[in-house]
Amino acid sequence: DNNNDDDVVDSMRRSIEFSGEENVSTCPLELLVNVSHAFIKTLDQCTNAAKRCLAQKRHQQPAAFEIFDKLQASGNPICLQKATTKFRPLDKKGFFKQSDNTIVLPLVFSATFELLLLNKKRVAVCVRCPGTISGQDEITIDLDTERLYDNMKEQCQKVVRKMLFSLRDEQQPKEQVSTKKRASYSSSDSECSTKRIKCNKAELIAA
Repeated sequence: DNNNDDDVVDSMRRSIEFSGEENVSTCPLELLVNVSHAFIKTLDQCTNAAKRCLAQKRHQQPAAFEIFDKLQASGNPICLQKATTKFRPLDKKGFFKQSDNTIVLPLVFSATFELLLLNKKRVAVCVRCPGTISGQDEITIDLDTERLYDNMKEQCQKVVRKMLFSLRDEQQPKEQVSTKKRASYSSSDSECSTKRIKCNKAELIAA
C-alpha cells in the first residue's frame, strides 16, 4: 500500500555524512547498503502481495492452492546472493554552478542484484536513477529516490511473476509447457506486450 511505499522511499532518503577523502571513497558502498535494504523490503512486499492473491483464489482454483502451498513451504523463495553498484558522474559538460559557486555534477546511480529463485534459478536485476553530486568543502549526494523506488518496485514485481510462472510450470506436464512456449514464440510482439500489461498478480495462476 501507499504507506509501505512511503516508508521505503523515506528509508533511502536518510542522510549519510562524509569527511575526508578516505571516508568519501566509501560513499558508493554506503549507498549500495542503503538501497539494498530498500530493495529487500520491496521484494518482500511484492512476494507477500502475491501470496495474498493466491490465498484468495486457492479455494476456487486447484492450481492456486498448489502454488500457494509450494510458496509457503519454500520458506524464503527469493534470496539475495550478491549486490554491486556503479556510481557514475556524467560528462563534465553537464556540470553547473549554484549562486554560492557550489559546483553541481549530474550522475547516474545503478545497483545490480543477483537473486536465487526457489533455490534453483538465478536472475539478475538492475535498478537505476539520476542524481547529483555537489559541494566545495563538503560533498552532498542527492538521488531521485522516488524514481529509484518506482524502478525498484517494477523490477521486484517482474521477479515475483517469474517465480510464480516457474512454480506453475512445475505443475504442468512437460509437453503442455513446451506447447505453450511454442505458442508464445509464434505470437506477435504486440500480442505478447498486451498479455504482459493485462497480467496482474491475481491472474498469474490462471490456467
